[in-house]
Amino acid sequence: MKLSPQWQLKFNISKCNWLHLGKPHGFGECVIDGTTITSCDVVKDLGIMIDNQLKFQDHTTTVAKKANRLLAVIHKTFQNFNHATFIKLYKSYIRPMLEYGNIIWGPQYILDQEQIEKIQRRATKLVQDLQNCTYNDCLTALNLPSLKYRRLRGDMIMFYQLLHSHLSLGTSDLFTTATSSTTRGHNYKLFKPQATSRVRSTFFTVRAINDWNSLPNHIVNVPTLNDFKNFSTVAGLLYCMIIN
Repeated sequence: MKLSPQWQLKFNISKCNWLHLGKPHGFGECVIDGTTITSCDVVKDLGIMIDNQLKFQDHTTTVAKKANRLLAVIHKTFQNFNHATFIKLYKSYIRPMLEYGNIIWGPQYILDQEQIEKIQRRATKLVQDLQNCTYNDCLTALNLPSLKYRRLRGDMIMFYQLLHSHLSLGTSDLFTTATSSTTRGHNYKLFKPQATSRVRSTFFTVRAINDWNSLPNHIVNVPTLNDFKNFSTVAGLLYCMIIN
């Protein structure tokens, strides 16, 4: 706050709120230039709604409502879908909305996961010849993976980019390499920290470590990101992780 005039980034106090994370006692007040800032339970940052318990249930509900509204508009606009048209519309407008930033807010609770998955289930029913099919049959016919699979795949891709220095982030601040000589697995295997709460256990830096460590050495050491994405074995391994 003290450096904002020096950096010529003056805060508009009337638009400022503050969010407390942590224990609910002893956090006092937030004051800028003598003005007390109003506290809030939920704040939106870069399109993601962050609540004071880091459960992201408000964000999940908001995303689901927006996706359902857009799905209704698409349904009214197009009377009949063939598979190719549906895939183009769904991948262009609906799925990106359901997946934006889910490395951060990926649903923690089963009900929230089902709420997001129902959007894709409902979307597949827009294809006329699939309306009487089961959800799994719809996904097979359209060559679509479940959103749960997509989230796991996204976690693995992010791990690959971080550990292969494709992103300018300090991995030492996020992960600890498993250096024990008795540890089986690939040379990018990570130590999983202890998590004593649900919130902590669902953080990206904790939740996906077991899945990453389970990948074979020849997969995590492929030379390019595209090779990692396209490696056919990855799909099979991740699918096994999902069903197990």
